[in-house]
Amino acid sequence: MRKGFIKRVAGLAATAAFAFTMVFAVAAVDVQAEDKPITLTQGETTATYATVAEAVAAVQTGGAQATITLTQDFTGAGVKVQAGQNIVFDLGGHTWDITDTVGSAGTETNGLQLLQGSTVTIKNGKVTSSTAKLLVQNYCDLTIDGVTMKAADGSGNLTVSNNNGSTKITGGSVIDAPAGGSAFDSDKWGSYDGGNVTLENAVVNGNVQATNGGKIELQGGTINGNVFASNYGSDAFSKESATVTVSGTTINGNFTVQNNGAGTISGGMVTGTVSSEGTNTVSVTGGEIGTVGSQVTISGDYANITTASGATKTVVGTARVQAEVQALQSGDSVEIYVGEGTQLTVADGVKVSNKGNGNVVINGETVDANENVTVHTHQAQKVEAKQPTATEAGNIAYWYCAGCDKYFSDEALTKEIQKADTVIPATGKTEDGKGDDDKGEKQQTTEKEQISKVPKTGDTANISVYAAVMLAALAVLGVAAAGKKKM
Repeated sequence: MRKGFIKRVAGLAATAAFAFTMVFAVAAVDVQAEDKPITLTQGETTATYATVAEAVAAVQTGGAQATITLTQDFTGAGVKVQAGQNIVFDLGGHTWDITDTVGSAGTETNGLQLLQGSTVTIKNGKVTSSTAKLLVQNYCDLTIDGVTMKAADGSGNLTVSNNNGSTKITGGSVIDAPAGGSAFDSDKWGSYDGGNVTLENAVVNGNVQATNGGKIELQGGTINGNVFASNYGSDAFSKESATVTVSGTTINGNFTVQNNGAGTISGGMVTGTVSSEGTNTVSVTGGEIGTVGSQVTISGDYANITTASGATKTVVGTARVQAEVQALQSGDSVEIYVGEGTQLTVADGVKVSNKGNGNVVINGETVDANENVTVHTHQAQKVEAKQPTATEAGNIAYWYCAGCDKYFSDEALTKEIQKADTVIPATGKTEDGKGDDDKGEKQQTTEKEQISKVPKTGDTANISVYAAVMLAALAVLGVAAAGKKKM
């Protein structure tokens, strides 16, 4: 009994000792995880580090891709990525808050400095800093994918500054401009190429600028701010034209070309004013513009739209014009500049001014150049034919639309006529076939009857009567004369 009891006690003690050992081991692992929240994967090798900077320093050069992953929110120093490094920063849905900045000697103002010859992707999380004037200073081939970013507030500060290589912003990223600064730029100086920035799919809150030979292509997403293409005009910077092209982005602001900058719009939307204040014009071949300012050249079909509420916009491109015009409602108005024979479908009550050089067809009806019409769908009623009378006019069968006061000779309402064309004049004749012209004949007949009662010269039937009267008169005269003699 004692031996068995002793064995059981010893077994329990061993088990307890093992459990305590495991608890301490797990605790040690947890402590290690907390101390080293950064994971670096290179090929088949994975290691953990206490800071992002340590992990970056451990990345080999030569082009092989390495992935640095945050396992939790991290606050610490920024990093400098060297030429030849190929790094994916996977934030893992966490926030990287940069406290200590990096950069070239004397200009340590960057959160991340990505040097020429490197390749970097930042994805899936958030990068912020209250100290970095340039949150990302880019000279490499950079992809920002599904990341929210914001630099420290301050005049002239930039969240993403691009001087070389290429930058693609996609994945629904959110780029917030610091107060007093811009969201991102593209700027050429020194031996660098200026950076080629492509906005694919992101929300940008703040201004965007291409300067001194920089190049920005806005393919999609939304910019809540102004866009500039300009040069500083200083000998210290490139004299090449800064270029901004818009093909699909919505810009809730103005698009301005300054100095010798260049701008083109082939799609997308600018809700504000598009204008040039420099030596170049802004070329527009498609898209939508809120207000067309100075030195803007529009090519192709376009339309100036004013809604019933007073809002205005210009839409450019044949397909865009047709879609936008078709969407207009009663009370809206549009000036159209389209090619000869263009066919448009327009709602009732829309005012259309054909400002082009040729005729257009609206709802199947031709509208001449420089003609103004208010679109109307005919609701014509048939008017039956009516025969005229002697005193009342009649009419042909026709169709009349009270809404537009138009007359048509056919039920399809394709043959417009004038009101006068519908009238059949009164005949002027009575039911017996004698009309107003017969009155003269009747008058003449009466007069003839009266005249016929007067004896006519040479009428032998009345000679005896005249003779008898004459003889009687002579007899009376004779008797009177005989009596006078006797007296």
